[in-house]
Amino acid sequence: ATPPAMSIVEPNIRWNLGDLAASEVVQFEVELRAPNSNVTVRVCAEARSDEGLVATDCYDTEVFTSNIQLDVQHEPSVIQGKIVELTINVTNSGPVALMGVTLTASYDKGLHHKFGNAKRSVQKSTPNGGRIEPGQTVILPIRFDANVLGRPSVTIQVHQQTRIPNPKPTRWRTFPAAVVRPWPCAILPSP
Repeated sequence: ATPPAMSIVEPNIRWNLGDLAASEVVQFEVELRAPNSNVTVRVCAEARSDEGLVATDCYDTEVFTSNIQLDVQHEPSVIQGKIVELTINVTNSGPVALMGVTLTASYDKGLHHKFGNAKRSVQKSTPNGGRIEPGQTVILPIRFDANVLGRPSVTIQVHQQTRIPNPKPTRWRTFPAAVVRPWPCAILPSP
C-alpha cells in the first residue's frame, strides 16, 4: 500500500487520508526516535473531517535504555579432553524488566558443545521465560569439551526482545544488548 501524503507543520506531522467510506479503517505506523532515554514520550493523534468531526487520542511510551551487564568467569587453562565451564552472570541494571533475554555462545574449532550446531554456536534462554527483573542477576553456566590444543575463543552475545508499544497485534523486536569475548583459554596437553 502507498503511504498517504504527508506534510510537516512543526511540531506536527499531517497526513491527508482523502475520502473514507463508512466504517473504513486506515492504519499506519510511525516510528519515532527519542533523543534521550529514561523519559516518557506522549504522542497524540487527531483526526479531522471536512464536515467538522474531530477525534483525538494520546499514548504515553516510556523510553529507557536497557542496561545488561555481563561478567564471564572461567579457568585460564584446561587440560585437553576435559570440560571447560564458563559461568556467565547476566545482570539487568536498568529500571524495567527485560523480556526474552537469550544468550548465544559462538566458539572456535577445538571446542565442542553437546547442543551446538554446524555453525559452532549454541543458544540458551535465561530462566523464567527470559525475563530478568531490575537489579536481578541470572547465572548461566555453559560447558564445552576441550578437544584440540591451542587457544580457542568463545564470543558471548546477549539479545533481548522489546515489545513494540502497540496494543494489537503484539509485536516484538530483538535487539543485541551486549557482546563480550572472554577468551582465549589455553588448552594444554594431558600430563
